[in-house]
Amino acid sequence: QPKRMVKFSLDPEPRPYAVVPPFDIKTTRGAHRVAAGKDASYVFVIYSKDESMQKLWYNSSATAMFRAMPPKSHMVFAATDGKGSEGAVNALRTRMENARGFAEVRDRLHFVEKPITLHCTAQEFPKCSAGQGQSVFHQAVVSWGSIEPSLDVTIDGVVEELDASGATGWLPSITDVIKNKGIQSLELAEWGGKACAGEEPSEGMHGKIAMIERGTCGFYTKVAAAMKRGAVAVLVTDSRDSGGSSSMGCGAPDPCDTSDLTIPAAMISYEQGQKLSRQHKMGKAITIKLDARYEGEHFVGIDHHGKLREIGQVPPSNGDESLSLAFVALEAQYYEYEKDVDEKAAAPGILEIMLLHGADQDESDTYLAGGRGIYGNALFPSEAVMAKYDTMQLLMQLECKCGMDKCCGEWDYVVHLHACSEPGMTPAHPAMGAVGAHGVETQGFSYKSCNIEVGRWVTAYGRPGKWLTDASSAMPLVRKGGRQHFVLSQPAWSQQKYRVVSKLLLSNTGKRGIPVASLPLFSGGTFDKNYNKNHGAMEVDIPYRTMRAEIHSFITGHGWGTDSDNCAEFCETQHRFSVRVGMDVDGETFASNDEQLYEHSLTEAGSELGCAAQVQNGVTPNQYGTWNFGRAGWCPGGAVAPWIVDVTKSMRPGMKAIIGYVGLFNSTGYSPKPCHGDACAPNGFAPEIKMMSRLVLYEHPYTKDLDGSSATEPKSWASPSIPLERKTVAHPVAAPRATPVDDGQEHWGWLGGVETAADAGLWPQDDDTPLEMLQVESLHRTVPGYSSRQVWKG
Repeated sequence: QPKRMVKFSLDPEPRPYAVVPPFDIKTTRGAHRVAAGKDASYVFVIYSKDESMQKLWYNSSATAMFRAMPPKSHMVFAATDGKGSEGAVNALRTRMENARGFAEVRDRLHFVEKPITLHCTAQEFPKCSAGQGQSVFHQAVVSWGSIEPSLDVTIDGVVEELDASGATGWLPSITDVIKNKGIQSLELAEWGGKACAGEEPSEGMHGKIAMIERGTCGFYTKVAAAMKRGAVAVLVTDSRDSGGSSSMGCGAPDPCDTSDLTIPAAMISYEQGQKLSRQHKMGKAITIKLDARYEGEHFVGIDHHGKLREIGQVPPSNGDESLSLAFVALEAQYYEYEKDVDEKAAAPGILEIMLLHGADQDESDTYLAGGRGIYGNALFPSEAVMAKYDTMQLLMQLECKCGMDKCCGEWDYVVHLHACSEPGMTPAHPAMGAVGAHGVETQGFSYKSCNIEVGRWVTAYGRPGKWLTDASSAMPLVRKGGRQHFVLSQPAWSQQKYRVVSKLLLSNTGKRGIPVASLPLFSGGTFDKNYNKNHGAMEVDIPYRTMRAEIHSFITGHGWGTDSDNCAEFCETQHRFSVRVGMDVDGETFASNDEQLYEHSLTEAGSELGCAAQVQNGVTPNQYGTWNFGRAGWCPGGAVAPWIVDVTKSMRPGMKAIIGYVGLFNSTGYSPKPCHGDACAPNGFAPEIKMMSRLVLYEHPYTKDLDGSSATEPKSWASPSIPLERKTVAHPVAAPRATPVDDGQEHWGWLGGVETAADAGLWPQDDDTPLEMLQVESLHRTVPGYSSRQVWKG
């Protein structure tokens, strides 16, 4: 479950992405000027008496943090005022100085001498200030802090404090209860289960604090059940395998935003819950006092643009506590990634096409939400200008609606961007809006052609994201210029809202040629024993002018908790494409025995740190959930990078391509076996492969005026009884190129100097059937070094 803190406002409150002017800090090595920019970013770690913070401070591996720090990052360690805070900073400095790797990073580690004064207490609820003359950073430490539950439990007169975390804004906070009713001491009542459908409590709940186990159903259901039976507060005990207590989130389909629940709730660890349960069963009198404590912000960043940044949850849910400081350093890795993206977007020769602008969404109050999504109209230049570009990249930003993490969606939902093959059937005005709004259907418009996937992302647990991916598979759709319609969507039932900024970036690598066709190949489906039976081979006509061919694919695995291998989100799968040359003979397509294989393996699936290792590639770090585990081709808070493979060597211009595909588990077809016991999840779902694959063809700019064949939609291919045996041509001649090729290797395509099938070496040697001359084309005008050649069938 996501961990979220209840924030409060400081007036004026510094906002994330505010520019931080340079400021000075006094460190144990003297004064240091904090001036973030292109050559420096900063991450601040602030110590407090919070139990989770103390574990991070004393138990984390310093060496792991050193290794995670990018070369231009600085780490600053300080403390808030409190007993022992200065000693804690000195103890951490000593530990780091003795750790392996310290010498390499010592100049980028800073330990602040004096604690940061918070100037507020929880009892003031709270009226806080950062102090006169303090920097924007110091103000953020104060104003981004949180009020956390403080629970004192009394067992037979002995008092001890419980380390607890609160709900995420969908329930009344404990501070609200204290303001309205004062500090309360409540008798403990144990439900004796998980308070899900059909479960009744083991004792009376009226006027008490109900202790309920985590699991099976959502927190909303548990709190609602307790309130219905008269409880005035809820204490949820964490599950054994969660890795430590975390806050209680709420998501669809529960009515979180319109909740009518009026009692607070908090979560304690599994160990604390077991102890209370044992004491309660022994008949001991147990009361719990509801109070609150104020915590300053533990983590603050300043990126390479000198902007203030939130950092999120450290360590992640179920994360290894020994790597906590390394997770903090991942934030600096993300700043490096963002800087690299910004530099690429601003590189010389880039043509920027705006797709979705955040200001338009603010003005119309139309954001990416559930339903059918939002659309954007992109205006491309003329066909002549478009011919100068061979690559299109997609810059996508999903921003929290209010600019802070607390306003971001809590769950990892898949987001798709689709292009429309018939933009004339979609509305041109307004430039962006909600799909289905503005009377679109009644005006005769249709979104049926909006099914060409251009981008795929997965939302982060409670944080924003920014990504740059290749979208060249859509280049043939936009090459003639003009208006192109795109649709961005997430699950229809999602309650999450995002402010979207998206641009298309055109460039020329000089390697691809002119993109002329983007042809659909294979999609995914339920991953079971019938999966490959549903993916028969396809045959495609390859135009004479083709100089390059690529397969572009989005492939991700989903589903868990229903089979013994935990597929397909957490199991490693292989996706194998095969390509053979095909030839039409008397209306029947024959295929070469020479098969080229191209395989994409989703190797990170199921690994403990698979997604954490992808922060340098754009995965949002330190999310409020179990984001760090590797998934099959995707990560929460990450873009699904298209798998692009050059298959030119397997194609022959003017002939056919026979393209096959299979999905494999452990290099063989998958037949799921049912899970048993704890391996099953009551809310799991069946294995599924989500795939979109397309064949993208490029033509040589020197051959654009030839009257060659054009690409057509692929169709299913059934293998003939006699496959074509591929043989070496006696006098090989290359397919059309800028310069002739005479490398002694076999080349299929343009043939000259042969009269029979036997001469060509393409048919049994005793076959003297004359080859049929199809056409004669003059190539010497556009391809230097070529004279007229005859194109033969065979």
